[in-house]
Amino acid sequence: MKLCKINWKLSSTAILLVTVFCLFSGCSQRDYSNDIKLIKNRLDQLEKRLAEHEQHKEVKELKTKFAEDKDALEEQLRKLEKEYEKKSEKVETVNAQPQVKPAAPQKPITVAKKQYHIVTRGETLYSISRKYKVSVAELCRLNNLKPAQHVLIGQKLLISTGSKH
Repeated sequence: MKLCKINWKLSSTAILLVTVFCLFSGCSQRDYSNDIKLIKNRLDQLEKRLAEHEQHKEVKELKTKFAEDKDALEEQLRKLEKEYEKKSEKVETVNAQPQVKPAAPQKPITVAKKQYHIVTRGETLYSISRKYKVSVAELCRLNNLKPAQHVLIGQKLLISTGSKH
């Protein structure tokens, strides 16, 4: 709105100046090119100032929007902090209550997994049996092998079934 008023005032002033100039000079055959250049320069300066004013206005609007957004984010942060404090208090309350311990089992329950070995170069049933403290006969039984049978590099051997015999 103000911009329209400023443009209107500038235009009106320019027309008035040209009219007054023509009236006083009598619109004679005089060369007015210098006068026109001066008026044009002055109008250019005014337009430049108006553009700068508009830029400042945009910057002010951006600053205002930034401040509003910042305030909104700070409010959300405060809400989140309050929620966190409430949940922390609940956790502390739950942790503070005495916990009933279940009765200890009579015997510890152990779940053993099957154990395997991948044969590498130079290994034999005997060297593998010594490594895992298992007899050669047990290795043969677990893997359906004959005692004299050779094992191959990369072969997967079952060492233990995970259950006690």
